Amino acid sequence: NTIEPKYVLWINSATLFDLGLELDLSNSGLRAIDGNNDVVLEFRCWRSELIGNGASFVGQDSNIAKLEGCDLLMRKDYLKELQEIVGELFFISKKKKLSYF
Repeated sequence: NTIEPKYVLWINSATLFDLGLELDLSNSGLRAIDGNNDVVLEFRCWRSELIGNGASFVGQDSNIAKLEGCDLLMRKDYLKELQEIVGELFFISKKKKLSYF
């Protein structure tokens, strides 16, 4: 029962510097901005389809998310620039199927 993500996806600080980006310090989440203060990179995390009634019982958690995840969004023009720096990018996506007793 935490609002903090288990995992954080982010770019190496040296690569962030090479792209000319800096951290957005406006308390709007984990984001990076360009010289025009436009958001270029944003980390998002979500939980949905909560199970439970909001109360916690002994030996049992409530508000367990059926679905949760995170992603890192980057503006398309900077994604192309990133590929020039690090080479060809590849993406991995995994889906876990839950089994119930």
